[in-house]
Amino acid sequence: MYHIKEDKRAKRSAEELYQGLSRLLKKGYNMENISISQLTNEAQVGRSTFYRNFDELIDILTWKSDDSFSDVLKRYIDLPHNPEKMEYLGFVRFIFNYWYNNSEVFEILISINRVDIIYKSFNRASPMVVEYMQEKGYYNDEISPVERSYFLSMRISILIGTLSAWISGGKKEDPDEIVAILGKEILDYKKMKVLF
Repeated sequence: MYHIKEDKRAKRSAEELYQGLSRLLKKGYNMENISISQLTNEAQVGRSTFYRNFDELIDILTWKSDDSFSDVLKRYIDLPHNPEKMEYLGFVRFIFNYWYNNSEVFEILISINRVDIIYKSFNRASPMVVEYMQEKGYYNDEISPVERSYFLSMRISILIGTLSAWISGGKKEDPDEIVAILGKEILDYKKMKVLF
C-alpha cells in the first residue's frame, strides 16, 4: 500500500523512487531481487523516505499507475465538451494519445505480469468519468446501476486488453489505428455468432 501526502515534496519523493525503480529495471534487475537499499541508493533518497511513502516495491508501481489514470481522466474531463469526446471511440482515442507518450509504468507492469494493477487503477479512477457523464446527461436511465457496473467493467477490460496487446506488440500502431481496430471489433462483435 502507498500513503503519499498531498504535498509537492511527498509527490516528488515518490516520483524519485519510481524513476529509481525504472532505472534499475532497465539495467536488467529483476523486480523480486531489488532491495530497498538498492532502490534508495539509485533514487538518492533515504530508506525512511521509502517507508514513509510505501510498504513494498510493488506499491511504487501501483501509485504510479493510479496517478497516471487519475491524470489522464482529469485531462479528459477538462477537454471542451463536444459530441465526439462523449463517444466511446473518442474516449479511446484520447486515452491512447496520452498513453502513446506515457506508457512506461504500464510497460513495466505488463512485463512483470501485473496487468491486475492496471485494471484496478483504471477501476479506482473511473468514478470521476462516470460522474462527469452523469452530469452531462449521457447515461440512459433505462440502464440499472447493476447493468452500468457490468458495462463499465467490460469497457475497462477492453481498454486494458487493448493496451496490453499494443504494448506487447511493440506499440507499432498509433492511436488512430488503435481506434480503427477497436471500431472494427465493435462492429464484428455485433455480428458474431461464435465467441472466437
